[in-house]
Amino acid sequence: MDRTIYSVDVSTQNRNILIVMAVLAVLAIFGYIAWQGRESGAVPPTPFTATTTSQSATTSATIATSSVRSVSVKGSGSYSIEMIPTANASASSLVAPNYKAPLSFSASIGTDQRVALNARFALDEAALTKNAYDFDVWIDLSTLRRYAGDYAGSRVILEYVSKQWPINMVSFNNLGDLNMNYIHDYPAAESNYLKQIANNPTDANAYRTLFTLYTELYKQDTRAAEDILRRGITANPQASDLKAMLDIYFAAQTSP
Repeated sequence: MDRTIYSVDVSTQNRNILIVMAVLAVLAIFGYIAWQGRESGAVPPTPFTATTTSQSATTSATIATSSVRSVSVKGSGSYSIEMIPTANASASSLVAPNYKAPLSFSASIGTDQRVALNARFALDEAALTKNAYDFDVWIDLSTLRRYAGDYAGSRVILEYVSKQWPINMVSFNNLGDLNMNYIHDYPAAESNYLKQIANNPTDANAYRTLFTLYTELYKQDTRAAEDILRRGITANPQASDLKAMLDIYFAAQTSP
């Protein structure tokens, strides 16, 4: 990723004005990055931090990673705010999966499918070589591994993405689906969907999926199915389908 540098020459008289301008410039650039190519905020921006270089005085600049909440700049003299892509602070010690590892195919995957999946894999590999923090490409790579029948490899990627970008819905939804319908790890699936709800309480689909999990596969002898629908209705008062599901569920429970 190309680095963008904003240089600010600060005089004693104009120091405060120029500092404000620098902060606004950084926020404007971040807003553009966060918006570009994303769908309704579901996919977070590439994480980065900011560092500074000082010429004549002590200066500092900090930008919160993953979701920016504040920017602070202080000092005097001439300095630059330098944008450097990196992992977010809470996940800086994470080791990314080996995205260059070839796809591992199950016996049921035909030759034509393998050719198509490998062609797309080559594109993902090239993209991650260029930018190792491309959220969308990591998600795509996990999907390719699932299509290939490598469920364990797909889960490793999704777990990494969920830790690297903890405030998103996509990876937790995909991980829940993988654990529920392919790996059949129902406690893990429940945890994934609950995290998806925590990140976006108005995502009615997660409540529906958990209801299916509870009524057909897991915790069937508990109130979990009823409780998750009530929770979804509270968070989504206009979700008529959740109310209908609850009515049907009660009717089935009380029928002879």
